Amino acid sequence: MVKKFLRANENNLLIVFFLLMILPFVAITIFNHPSADDFFYSEKVKTFGFWSAQIKWYKFWTGRFFSTALLSLTPLIYKSVWGYKLLVLSMMLLLFYVFYLFISEFTEKKLLKKEKITLTLSVLFLYLYALPTVSQGLYWLPAIFVYNSAIILILIFLILYNKYKQETKTVFKIYYFIIFAIIITFNIGSNEIAMMLISVMILLLFISEVINTRKVSSLMVLLILIIIGVSYIVIAAPGNYYRNENFPGRHQIFSSLYITSEVLVKLLFSWIFLSPLLAVAVLLLPLLVKIISDRSNKLIPVHINPVLSLVLYLGLLFMSIFIFVWSTGKIPFDRTLNFIYFIFLAGFFYNIITLLYYYSAKKKIVFKKSYRYISIIAFAVICLLLIRKNNIRNVYADLLLNTAFQYDVEMNQRYDFILQNNSDSVTVRNIDRIPRTLFFRDIETDVNNDLNKWYAHYFNKKAITLEKPELK
Repeated sequence: MVKKFLRANENNLLIVFFLLMILPFVAITIFNHPSADDFFYSEKVKTFGFWSAQIKWYKFWTGRFFSTALLSLTPLIYKSVWGYKLLVLSMMLLLFYVFYLFISEFTEKKLLKKEKITLTLSVLFLYLYALPTVSQGLYWLPAIFVYNSAIILILIFLILYNKYKQETKTVFKIYYFIIFAIIITFNIGSNEIAMMLISVMILLLFISEVINTRKVSSLMVLLILIIIGVSYIVIAAPGNYYRNENFPGRHQIFSSLYITSEVLVKLLFSWIFLSPLLAVAVLLLPLLVKIISDRSNKLIPVHINPVLSLVLYLGLLFMSIFIFVWSTGKIPFDRTLNFIYFIFLAGFFYNIITLLYYYSAKKKIVFKKSYRYISIIAFAVICLLLIRKNNIRNVYADLLLNTAFQYDVEMNQRYDFILQNNSDSVTVRNIDRIPRTLFFRDIETDVNNDLNKWYAHYFNKKAITLEKPELK
């Protein structure tokens, strides 16, 4: 009786399990607060105006014009912390939803809606479990607009590209081209790794079209020209020069290659063997086999040789890390690794699909009775891995131990204290309860710190500083 129930409700149970792993990340948003560069961007816009702020950032800080434009439109401009929380929540839900739309488009009619949901939640679970920094990846707008917006744009591009391939009317193809041009422009203006990723992706799609149709696609040629033009605008920004002055160890070819190789090996080991990735992949095998059972062309070519696919995958990961190391001389920031982790996850499952497609062309894939026991073991491994240090354990701890709630209370008390204090110079208390999931960075004891200055500007004070910790 129990076995029949489990077999009949296997997908439902997985959906419930993965929802329990994901929903806390949504719920904890209510306790989130802005920090660090949030105040820098909002106050810069209030001081100089929207367009003047964009020009100053381009000239003196960065060529990431799309990210800075988004950061110039946050609710903090209107002194709304609640608006900040709602915007963060909206961006999180949009990211999750676009994940589903992409998987739904890719799987076409091969999977049932419930199976698509299961696949989406499984990938989201993996994404959240091992995300290098949750606080910056999901709850801090500067990183969200720089990296998550690029993820969303790339997935939307692939969804629309698949629809474009099925379109026959010229007028609609023109509309698609305009949308593609906008998406590519915004994506390149988000961050440099996204620039590289969209460039490689368009190039591979172009090559694939040439091989399959023996024709040169005018659309792809135009998109490549747009990529070249917009990339030049980003790279040529005068602000890049001033920003690079903060990284004296940059542009060292041999050390960059060594650091990149070392970082890549460590990340691959951690993400593959110290996370539930392999166990989840085992659970998803029946769904993945179901996807490749359709031999027609897909959103992305899956008939590529698995060895070539793996080489391209590792090369893409290497370049993603190398771009940062070459530019700064340092190991990538955790918020940058968040974006690279997305590339890793997407590429991992793409490679599994190409491998299954290649194998199924030679021999039919059949799941024996023993697979059910293997899947039970895989699920048990997932549960065991929840015990070790990971983001899901952290978010549950922050919620159940009231750490996030107390953090919210302390932050609101700080705001009230500052606003009710008539002095132009204010010293605030340290935050005692710091949630691992939400907290990124506080102001400092140095009143001349740039973060302190913009924080004070936000509250209409001349100076705000953090009290010095007592010596014990």
